[in-house]
Amino acid sequence: MITQAMIDDALDAGSDDWVQVVQLIEIVERLGHFRTSNDTREAVIALIRSLLERGLMRIGDVVASGFTEWDVPHNDAIDRVRREWELLEGALSLGDICWLDITAEGKRVFEERRGRR
Repeated sequence: MITQAMIDDALDAGSDDWVQVVQLIEIVERLGHFRTSNDTREAVIALIRSLLERGLMRIGDVVASGFTEWDVPHNDAIDRVRREWELLEGALSLGDICWLDITAEGKRVFEERRGRR
């Protein structure tokens, strides 16, 4: 289950830099109670889906020129994340699978929630 705290932490991480999947793993493991690596993977994928569908972050790759958004519908992006994750052997490394970039709406929500704390 994705919590508001997970979304808030992802936005916090994205407020000053692009976010990697390994950072999202740390967030869901710290804030959730998942028994298996499969449960953790599914929680991270659900978190990515939530961030994309709410327009809080965009998904893509980081290349020499910067962030490049994937030009695909959200469902296709989630399918790609799942496929690439399943193909990896062992633990994820920095930069594996995808990156997330906070949107203007994500920044607005982050600032609003930070002001309430």
